[in-house]
Amino acid sequence: MIIKHAFNELAIEKETNEDAGFMLANKSGSYIFLRESPESRYEGLFLFDESNMYKTLENINIKGRGTLKTIKNNFYSVEREFLNARELFFMPKNSSSLIYEIDSEKEVEIILDFKDSYDCREFGRYYDIFWEEGCLIVKFMKRTDIREDSTSGREQYTIYLAIKFDGNGRNEMPGGNAESYKKIDEWLQRHYIFDEKRNSKPFSRYVFNAFNLIGAKFVFSMAAEKNKAIKEAEYLFANLEKIKEAEKSEFYEAFSSEKIVKIIESKKIGSEAKLACISALNSLSNLAVKCDNFGILAGLPWFFQAWSRDEAVSLKALEIIDSEFAKNIIIGRLEKIRADGRLPNLYYSESGKTNADAIGWLFFRAFGMCKRAKHNLEIIEQLKAGISKIKGRKVRHEKIIAIISRIEKNITGKEKLNRHIAGKSSEMAKSIDAMIKNYMKNGLICNNEKETWMDTSVDEEGRAGFNIEIQALMLAMLNNSYKLAKNDYYKNIESELKGNTLKKFLNNDILADNMGNDAIRPNMFLAYYIYPQLLGNKDWEKCFDNALKALWLNFGGLSTIGKKSPLFVPCHTGENERSYHHGDSWFWINNLAAIAMLRLNSKKYINQINKILEASTSDILWKGIIGAHSELSSAEQLRAEGCLNQAWSNAMYAELVDNILYRK
Repeated sequence: MIIKHAFNELAIEKETNEDAGFMLANKSGSYIFLRESPESRYEGLFLFDESNMYKTLENINIKGRGTLKTIKNNFYSVEREFLNARELFFMPKNSSSLIYEIDSEKEVEIILDFKDSYDCREFGRYYDIFWEEGCLIVKFMKRTDIREDSTSGREQYTIYLAIKFDGNGRNEMPGGNAESYKKIDEWLQRHYIFDEKRNSKPFSRYVFNAFNLIGAKFVFSMAAEKNKAIKEAEYLFANLEKIKEAEKSEFYEAFSSEKIVKIIESKKIGSEAKLACISALNSLSNLAVKCDNFGILAGLPWFFQAWSRDEAVSLKALEIIDSEFAKNIIIGRLEKIRADGRLPNLYYSESGKTNADAIGWLFFRAFGMCKRAKHNLEIIEQLKAGISKIKGRKVRHEKIIAIISRIEKNITGKEKLNRHIAGKSSEMAKSIDAMIKNYMKNGLICNNEKETWMDTSVDEEGRAGFNIEIQALMLAMLNNSYKLAKNDYYKNIESELKGNTLKKFLNNDILADNMGNDAIRPNMFLAYYIYPQLLGNKDWEKCFDNALKALWLNFGGLSTIGKKSPLFVPCHTGENERSYHHGDSWFWINNLAAIAMLRLNSKKYINQINKILEASTSDILWKGIIGAHSELSSAEQLRAEGCLNQAWSNAMYAELVDNILYRK
């Protein structure tokens, strides 16, 4: 199979044996994820309804298509070429629909598997298929069944799929054309090898081979209400070319900023890294949903929630493509701070669980944004003064007047947002007192088990106690609060915490990960990234060198625990947590570590930086989901594993490329 990526004139391709698939999303949480043939129950066409994810189509299969020859990523669309057929996929922004086109009229198998994404029950699935207003309607109702539930017959949810296609209007028979619709009405048993590899049960499931359709242009619209699905399908089908062109135009407009241009024109990185960076930013943008429950989804296909830590880590990269939304997220999240000074682990969740690091990451991103906001306000004042001078002159040309008015309106909006961000600086400092009151013990910040990003516990205590990156996050909070508020209280606490951290964590050029054990982990790279003032450069280099000896993986990554540890697991164990933080190599950490090495001593660590960049680039372009960065890889060999489109992996790759380009 050949994989292609194309961004304007920049294009690359590669023949590979990787079992890669593609994903498109509508920027509101809904998505399609397909491989050549289904390998996971998380593949298919999915509807995101604020916080719930519902699967509809399991697969679309052209009869007699032959083997897959090519997948092409256009970013706003995807093309697949088989031996005997070509397909084109669009998922229009902010509509819960898929546009699907074939090079010529063909018979297409439509396989259904309506379900809540996490619901694997087999019984109580009811389909009703009928024609209405020129659309083929699939109504699905999930009811309880005593064979799997405590009750029977209770309705749980109903989802509609409206299909509009060019084969259903060729004669006047009631409802549609018999020649373009073939009822199959069979249940098929699927065996999902990807789920089996990652120990994610069940590995098999019955899906509904409902019908075949004959056509070349199709629209699949999903909704909880029938009329909404019909209306959307009809509108999209009637305006296909206009909508497709709009999707392309909107994508290139969003990716036309000065930073994107610099990426494309840079001579510091090659074509693969350029297209991988555009891909990572595009995938991150698709995970940033602008609905009532707004935020950045942690990952697709199965982390479709706004996890506070993952989101905060990803905000700096989101600024590159959507700075206003990144700012709005920060403003909204500052209002979510709990009484103890922390953030909820999951936004829009009834769970009272918090974590140890999300608040530090949010402050770290917010303080950086505050500094930029204040700088932006200075520029805005200069622009406003210039506009006032122009308006004071006798300008008569209508086009010039219109341009000036648009600029003025845009500046006014940006001024309001930047003032809102800059005004939050004092509010940000309020939670520090609560954090000190609730979580400072013996002069250090503590946490309970499974409250850091390494939130598993296997034959140990889940990093309970005192951890190096948690100290760094609090140190950065104190340091930035002092800079913004000029209050010596923060400076004094920072000095005390810094001294205690050095005393308890630094020993013989080794910066401990956790005070309770001697495990070597990559979290010291986080500490440097967040609070480089902890050590001098020479001492940091010694610590980096010792960590790299224990953690470095030859493909270009870091293990999550020392390779000589008895807890080290070389191969990813999936939903069995043994390898998750005990060997698996996380791409967000790898990319962040490369940034740290780049900033500390790029000449010394050039080989490691390049190897990490190469491995991450390969994962994005040629493995897993093409154009998306996976969650992690096994330690023993570079593989696309875990969640295949992870927000913070995408974000930290884009940030790594940004650091390379702007490094003097």
